[in-house]
Amino acid sequence: MTRTRKVTDRLGVATDPGTSPALLEAMAADPSRTIRRALAARDDAPHLLAALQTDPASKVRAHAAQNPLADHHLLARDKSADVRMAAVQWGELPPDELQRLAHDRSANVRWLLAAWPSTPQAVLRVIA
Repeated sequence: MTRTRKVTDRLGVATDPGTSPALLEAMAADPSRTIRRALAARDDAPHLLAALQTDPASKVRAHAAQNPLADHHLLARDKSADVRMAAVQWGELPPDELQRLAHDRSANVRWLLAAWPSTPQAVLRVIA
């Protein structure tokens, strides 16, 4: 069996709604980022998000930000600009967090915040 086939098989298990919580928890340590990203998207396994929001791979953390159950406040303070951008896109951040992000060190985060339709005028003035 090829490596790709093995990942595909595990991906099927990770996305199957019938997979047991114990197996999902074990899969949260899978060496494949693809598997951990799939787990981060599950909205029926909130117990996995704590680990996946702090995963070593920024792509996994950014995918976790897409989950409505994620701690977007935590992810908006992530070291990776990609994760902070995902938190802006997928989270409903409070105005004080948006104000902080208006001063973000990443031009990409500030640009996304400026382009985001729900960004308050006060935040836009800071960015301008």
